[in-house]
Amino acid sequence: MKFFFWVCIVVALLALGAWLYLLRTPLPEIETLEPTVKGDVLLTAQPTDPFKGERSAPVTVILVSSFGCPACKGAAVVADQLLASFPNEVKIVRKDLPESTGTSYFAAIAARCAQQQGRFWQYHDILFSRQDELSNFLLYSAWARELGLDMERFDACFDGQQTKALVDINIREGLAAELSSVPYFQINDSQAFSGNVTLGTLREMVQLELDSGI
Repeated sequence: MKFFFWVCIVVALLALGAWLYLLRTPLPEIETLEPTVKGDVLLTAQPTDPFKGERSAPVTVILVSSFGCPACKGAAVVADQLLASFPNEVKIVRKDLPESTGTSYFAAIAARCAQQQGRFWQYHDILFSRQDELSNFLLYSAWARELGLDMERFDACFDGQQTKALVDINIREGLAAELSSVPYFQINDSQAFSGNVTLGTLREMVQLELDSGI
């Protein structure tokens, strides 16, 4: 009985110690994808950046994204919806900011190879629709073939990383702008948000630009 009693005491003291330790240990911060308003806007649309919409549209929306980012897949849908709402007033410009030099980086290079043949956005949509297969680089040629691309030209581009410099330019721009997360939306040179930005918010920002008589 005495042995059992002391075992219970020891267990109780250990539990109390663990509880006190947890009280003293701060909980880790949880990353949130809530939209964050950005101050200094440093990004500019480059002639080599893929875009959709009217070239001379008064409002340029720059979307910084990564093919390996789940939230970016949703942001691409929102960008298309925004363009549908303002077909003559908005131009969507896309810039790459992959998470690393791994899967997302090579997906960006492949998309720029498709851009060389005028099929960036079609390849862009395939990459997002098959996001869980991006690590299989053998599929990149298969997807290009689905789009009817010149395979000899595409394979030479991707295997030789001929569009690597275009992706690297975007990465340097993102680092210079101190972007720490994607997706990132910039509306002209006045408003920018990172995180999950709703279509409603983007519509309001675009309308403000239009109302200001740019």
